[in-house]
Amino acid sequence: MSKVSVIIPVYNVENYIRNMLESLRNQSFRDFEAVIVNDGSTDNSLKVIEEFCKADDRFKCFTQENGGVAAARNKGIDLATGEYAVFYDPDDYIPPYALEKMYKTAASERADMVIGVMEEKSLGESLIYMHSQKLAKQKRISSLDRHFFGAWSLCHKMFSLEFIRKNNLRVEALSNAEDGVFTFCALNYAEKICGCDAVAYNYLKRPFWLTPSATQIISSKYLEGLLSSHDRILEEASKLADKYLTEDEKEVYLQPLYVRFIEGEMINGYYRGIWRAGENLTDRLTERTKLYRSHITDKQWQELLNRHKDLSLEQGFLAPAELAKQPSVSFIIKRGLPAEKLNMVLGSMYNQLFPRFEVLLYSSETEKADPAYRARANLRIIDENLSIDKAIEASKGRYVLIVDEFAMFTKNSVKLMAGKLESDSRLGFVSMLMKQFDGNDYRELPALSASYGYGRRGRRRFTKQAEYDSFFVNKLFRKSAIEGFSFSNDSKKDVIRLYRSLPFVKLRKGTMITNLSEEEILSRAQGAAAPVTIKLNHAVNSGIEHMIQKAKRHITREDIDGLKKKIGK
Repeated sequence: MSKVSVIIPVYNVENYIRNMLESLRNQSFRDFEAVIVNDGSTDNSLKVIEEFCKADDRFKCFTQENGGVAAARNKGIDLATGEYAVFYDPDDYIPPYALEKMYKTAASERADMVIGVMEEKSLGESLIYMHSQKLAKQKRISSLDRHFFGAWSLCHKMFSLEFIRKNNLRVEALSNAEDGVFTFCALNYAEKICGCDAVAYNYLKRPFWLTPSATQIISSKYLEGLLSSHDRILEEASKLADKYLTEDEKEVYLQPLYVRFIEGEMINGYYRGIWRAGENLTDRLTERTKLYRSHITDKQWQELLNRHKDLSLEQGFLAPAELAKQPSVSFIIKRGLPAEKLNMVLGSMYNQLFPRFEVLLYSSETEKADPAYRARANLRIIDENLSIDKAIEASKGRYVLIVDEFAMFTKNSVKLMAGKLESDSRLGFVSMLMKQFDGNDYRELPALSASYGYGRRGRRRFTKQAEYDSFFVNKLFRKSAIEGFSFSNDSKKDVIRLYRSLPFVKLRKGTMITNLSEEEILSRAQGAAAPVTIKLNHAVNSGIEHMIQKAKRHITREDIDGLKKKIGK
């Protein structure tokens, strides 16, 4: 009998399962069994699993016909022999000390549940999930703690296997958010819940080009499945509240859950990604949001609207055709990108979380674009003879971004740039740091990193190092600031002229992705800054960023907001 059973459902993840199993094999904690349920994989996943099973008898594989993740996890519960159980997904990984720290807390406290910290890894950046962190910092956690509304994943939790079986807890066969249903079912029975202030899980957010087609991600079937899970989570949360709270207290307790439903799924999960839908879901989003809205206060609703000012939600959810008429941002794609790269750029536009945009594409480039993008109401074909100046005049957005070469937007890059221009009317443009992607890894480009510093000089003043950042593609301009600007045939010189003439700010957060090398960046402004200056400033900026990331591991946005309230800001 092992101390911990690690339950991993596997279905067609041959490119990722090895990383998860290696991170498990490399744990400082040794007394575990890996209960790997191969859910009818048709690729080489089983071959990779068997390799680990042959080399290490702690790894055990069980194969069944494809029945879905819930059936696979439930099979794992049936087969597990440990004192405690964890549920991991096959395409993520865990830090080396995760099991040791989680089990130490579980065993010493004889806990039914232990909550650790969940961290997202995306395109070379890290994000600590605030709600998991707030729970993990507590030695004893109330089952009514409202941070569970924002932390319902199973992957950063450890459960007593006896507790699971005694209460007949099972993963329900839902198409989405089944983790949340299981968590709230468990909270209804848990007598002792403890926090473990350690990163228990690393969730890998895959780039859009490694996920299904943009037209396949959001559908009415998927949405209805999510809403069914909402109903089940609400049912279990209500049952929990009935045990301990009065009716008035229950109403207050559930309000943050309704806010989570609106913000987490209706807005962030769907409306911000509306261009990825194969059908118009606006009416259904509006209907369910209206229902949730009736359960929260006017103050909570206004705070939610303020957090999403870029969407102008006062006018409600707009259908794609209406959004296309009212863009905030206009992307103008210059001629010359090869078809593959053009579609990668378009893919990144349609996968980022800012729906109020349009794309202007020259007629000569039309056939290069995938039909899925050409069919979008916000992609406009413009006359081949229009100059950049005239294309800007023809754009509908308040802000303009000129795609002069290949680069890709990450999920929040456009949102952050537009938000900065919206909040500071003095700015003429915003520039976003770019990182290099070589097909496997993401890394900083020292020549760019050196000029994206901290403090006023690093963010708002033009220096020689800025000459290496002579791209249009990572800059969002206020349209009124560049109307009348005389564009030449030399985009590098044009960017430098705009740097010298307009107020700007540089952002490190969000980042964009380029395939340019450091050598190619340096060649754009030969000798603009001494190599030693670039090296030094890059080291300083990277060091500051590292310290900020470490601080975020312990200080949340909620902590900062609370401090501001205390000091009256």
